[in-house]
Amino acid sequence: MRILGGLVLALAVIACGRGTKPEEETGMVTPGLPYTGTPPGAARASAQDGKLVLENDVLRVEWSTADGALRPVAVTDLVAGTTLPLSGEPFEILLGGDERAAAKDLVPGEAKIVPVEPGPGPRASDACRGVAIEVPFGS
Repeated sequence: MRILGGLVLALAVIACGRGTKPEEETGMVTPGLPYTGTPPGAARASAQDGKLVLENDVLRVEWSTADGALRPVAVTDLVAGTTLPLSGEPFEILLGGDERAAAKDLVPGEAKIVPVEPGPGPRASDACRGVAIEVPFGS
């Protein structure tokens, strides 16, 4: 199996969960924009039996690797209680020229849950603490 690298499955909104006040939840404050939603709480991740889940108290995102390929399953709004089923390719890698590798053509390795620590960066999510699921892929 040729290892192509790692894919980190993480969503910024899920990775931003620290405290009980809005500015602690996200690690940032947007001037002039009060936060009135449900606090997202701590980020959680699980990777068992081909099921990958990232969630907090507001959102839940699920993927599957059970059939030997990465597939999106669903996004659930835990506050409203609604689930949006997902399908299709979660990503495609441009290898050079016209050569591409779709997620369905890559073999996922063992998923690993890794902490995400706040650090410097241009994105708001760079200031967030949370978790990510790292999956190495080969072909």
